[in-house]
Amino acid sequence: MVSKIKKDPLLLIRLALGIAFIVHGATKLADIEGGMGMFSSMGLPGFIFVVVALVELLAGLGILLNKYVKCSGYAIAIIMVGAIFLAKLKAGYLGGYELDIAYLAMALVLAMKAGCDCSSKTCPADDHSHEETGA
Repeated sequence: MVSKIKKDPLLLIRLALGIAFIVHGATKLADIEGGMGMFSSMGLPGFIFVVVALVELLAGLGILLNKYVKCSGYAIAIIMVGAIFLAKLKAGYLGGYELDIAYLAMALVLAMKAGCDCSSKTCPADDHSHEETGA
């Protein structure tokens, strides 16, 4: 496992974020009625809750299985921005949206680095200068 992580350090983020969103989505789907009511109380149509739950579950699976990571990462990022501004902002940082910010950052890193492989230098978004300098 350590050698896999050394080869692909983003594996740690994929495991953490993938599992978290599989659990979040599955938990929401287990209580659709309650969740739809919660969304309705926030002024959102109840069916949006089901959409969010399915996106969380499917995006979590995609990230965990390393399939459709770019799309999954951006989908989670959109959900996190929505969660922060629609539900968590009033609570403040601590006890409010601090975890959502971490999920947002993790999702964006995965989406932006999807398909990149430093060992074969196939990432057009990275100039790979860190490998030459040892930084």
